[in-house]
Amino acid sequence: MAGEDRPFGADQDNVANRLFKRVSGLLGPNVARMSIRHFSQKRLGVEPEQVAPARASELCQALRPLLRSMIGEVQAEKLVSSLTEELRK
Repeated sequence: MAGEDRPFGADQDNVANRLFKRVSGLLGPNVARMSIRHFSQKRLGVEPEQVAPARASELCQALRPLLRSMIGEVQAEKLVSSLTEELRK
């Protein structure tokens, strides 16, 4: 079973786990986990563990409205921008 720090499979370097590490402190672990799962499945059509680095920006953009409402517009825009760059690698 995956640990609390990597709820999306054992590969800690997959996009979903890396994204979870960055946003769980802001959104809380449950909201972060549920949001990443929801938007991976609904917007990208894949399970969170299957999100390719090339599609990381799509997932970040899908999370943008939630982040804006939770942490504010300015912080959310900065976070989405930095996440998009970081997760492409």
